[in-house]
Amino acid sequence: MSATYRAAVRTGLPDAIVVVDHFHVVQLANKMLSLVRRRTTAQVRGRRGRASDPEWKARRRLLRNREDLTDEQFARMWNPLLDEGQIGQTLLTAWIAKESLRNLLALARTGPSRHRVGLARWKFLTWCADSDIPEVRTRATTVDRWWPEIASFIDTGHSNAKSEGVNRVIKLVARNAFGFRNATNQRLRTRCVTTRRARGHIRRDERWPLPEDVSLFTHRTSVGRGRPGIGEAELAVHDSVAVGIEGTGGPEPPPAGGPRHADARPFLVLRFLANQYD
Repeated sequence: MSATYRAAVRTGLPDAIVVVDHFHVVQLANKMLSLVRRRTTAQVRGRRGRASDPEWKARRRLLRNREDLTDEQFARMWNPLLDEGQIGQTLLTAWIAKESLRNLLALARTGPSRHRVGLARWKFLTWCADSDIPEVRTRATTVDRWWPEIASFIDTGHSNAKSEGVNRVIKLVARNAFGFRNATNQRLRTRCVTTRRARGHIRRDERWPLPEDVSLFTHRTSVGRGRPGIGEAELAVHDSVAVGIEGTGGPEPPPAGGPRHADARPFLVLRFLANQYD
C-alpha cells in the first residue's frame, strides 16, 4: 500500500485496475492492535508490558484470526481482558475493529452484492469512529483512502499471493545456502526450486520426458564414512553416469547390474537439467 507505486502504475498503465492485496490490509490492522496494546500499557501502568500482564499473555491470540481460535483459547483471551478494565476494554475494541475489517475483506471471491459490501464497510467505519481510539481511527482513515483499490480486490479477488510465495522460496534458498557468491549458481538454484514440478503441481507421471537411453532408479545417499543414509535421491543413468534427479523415496537398492554411486549428490541435477531439459 504505497502511494508512490500506485501513482507509478496509474502513469505507466492507465487502463490497469489497481488492487490492494488483503494481506497488507490485515497486516496494518495487526500493527494497529500492537500499537494500541503498547500505548495503553504505558499510559495505565507506566511501564512496558510484562509476562504477568493479561494483555501481554493475550498478545498472540489478539493477532490470530477469530476462526483459528478454539472456544477455550478465545475465552482465555476475552475474559481476562474484559476483567482488566481500561486496558482490556480498549484492546477488545481494537480487536473487534480488526475482525470487522477481516469480515469486509472476506467478501472477496463470494460474488457479494453492492449492498452487502456497503453494509460491511459501514459497520467497520462506524465502529472505528465510535471507538475513540486514535490508532483505530487512523487505520479507518487509511482504509477509506484506499477504498477504490480495496473494492477492486473484493470485486475481482486478485492478489499477488503467488508472487509473494515465489519470492519467499527464493529468499529461503539463499538463506539455506548462507548466501551465494556465484550469480550463475543462484539463478540455477532459483529456477529449480520455483518450477511447477518442484512445488508439487505436476505428478510423477508428468515429469520431463527422458531420452530412451536414460533409466531411473532410486538410491540412498550418505555423507561421511559409517554414517547412515540421510536421504534418498532418484538417479538417472545417462551414458553410465549417475546424476541425482530429486528426493523421491522408494526402494533403497538400485536395480541389479546398475552402477552403484553411493556418493551421488542430488544437487547434480542442476547442471544436468540445465543442459538436457532447458
